[in-house]
Amino acid sequence: MQSAIVVGLPWLRSGTSRVMQMQLSHLRSFGYKTVFAAVPSSYTSGFNADSWCDFHRMSSELGADEIVISGFEELGRIRQFTEATKAWAKRYNAMHWALAPAHFAVPAPRIEAILAANNVCLILANHAYTMPFAVKLQRTLAQQGKKVPLLVVTHDVQSHILLDRKASAPWPVGIQSEEKLLNTEIGWLGKSNALIHVSHNDLVFFKERLPEHQHHLMLPALPAMDLAPFRRQGAPKRDLLYVGVDHFGNVESVKWYFNEVVPYFRGQPPKLTFVGQICRAKHVFIPQHLPTPWLEFVDDVDDIRPYYASARAALGAATNGRGISIKTIEAFAAGLPVIGTPLAFRGIPTEELSRAGIRSEVESHCFADLVKSLLNGGEWESGARASREIYQRLFTPARSAATFAEILKSVGL
Repeated sequence: MQSAIVVGLPWLRSGTSRVMQMQLSHLRSFGYKTVFAAVPSSYTSGFNADSWCDFHRMSSELGADEIVISGFEELGRIRQFTEATKAWAKRYNAMHWALAPAHFAVPAPRIEAILAANNVCLILANHAYTMPFAVKLQRTLAQQGKKVPLLVVTHDVQSHILLDRKASAPWPVGIQSEEKLLNTEIGWLGKSNALIHVSHNDLVFFKERLPEHQHHLMLPALPAMDLAPFRRQGAPKRDLLYVGVDHFGNVESVKWYFNEVVPYFRGQPPKLTFVGQICRAKHVFIPQHLPTPWLEFVDDVDDIRPYYASARAALGAATNGRGISIKTIEAFAAGLPVIGTPLAFRGIPTEELSRAGIRSEVESHCFADLVKSLLNGGEWESGARASREIYQRLFTPARSAATFAEILKSVGL
């Protein structure tokens, strides 16, 4: 049996992990043995085994046949000084620092054994951050006389995310301009045989910067949610549902909803339930002295379906963030109307949104009116129908698998 190695960061229960789960599922359905090669996402996690506890606990959710972690030994003070001096001399930037964990990561003995078994036919890297490690694997195979394609799933423009986070390198002088970060990112992405983009925006962006490269659009896919068993328990008791993690973009977006939209509701606002790690940031986005009997917080759940089944609509109050929104696609898969700003639908072709009749509002008072009309007016059915329609057309696993099969065919597999 031929093997495919999927390289990724240990980011479970996130948008990235949902994309990687589908990659692994498709590869298994195509007849490949799947190996998930996990590499560190930070310097500390490279050598600190304790930081991988959550990953060990939940890694089976990825659905890979085998999971292998590759880290590195803690750099001594002399090595740290040497690396920092080298970085300063070469004018390295924050992107180099973000790439460093994968650069330092040493293929685990099990990965080396898999590479030597003569049956690896594909390396699929997720994020530019994993590229130094993925390139090591491809070079090892090349030294054995094996020509194996390396595909990269970009998951957004990572240079822009570093700028959003005001990320910097730890050495005294770092060039942090967008041009420098992007040139570094493009340089590594260019080492691949083809690029796969999960967003239409990313496809356009990277095509302009790597015009000679192969580019493919493979929108994220999620299984349709069967909510019927949960809806037998009664009518929806929640108005709005927000599912997400506590990263900067989500927190800033929710702050906008509380500060700019909520004041337009007379009396008590619609009931709003938060599910996921976003709950850990509630002290940041809830205004002081705001009465909150209409709010509900559920930090972590194993099954999200009961919450979708008991909600009337998904809240897509996005004013910040990059990349396609997996939580928007998840709401589509649940057949739930999405009340969103244009940014909630980022990365989805605009003509498809128009075709489905999906509306969005960017002004706070218009957004509040959209919430009212959907929850209290006659637009709920049309909103749910629009979600089901665009899901069936763009985001089903069958459509994703067909696209992936064509991508693999284009690189000779």
